[in-house]
Amino acid sequence: VIIDARRPEDFNAGHLPGARNIPYDIDDTVRRRLLADVSPDTQIVVYCQSRGCSYATSLAQLLKEDGYKKLAWFQEGWIGWESQQSAGAPTK
Repeated sequence: VIIDARRPEDFNAGHLPGARNIPYDIDDTVRRRLLADVSPDTQIVVYCQSRGCSYATSLAQLLKEDGYKKLAWFQEGWIGWESQQSAGAPTK
């Protein structure tokens, strides 16, 4: 599962294919409801805007507290993804 931790307006402007938008500052109850279909053992990759953005790490900490065990951070974020796509890098 790929999770975009940015605000909805940023997500709507562009996001990784298949990503779910779960903003880092969303209400705990809403976050848990949005992820109710995701097993705690599922691999989750969290990202935000760029390497300097802290939203992904903040959300990953909350997900860890919610019991998710397999968390990864895509450090390059949306900007890194976009630049790879623009450069013609293969999509993974």
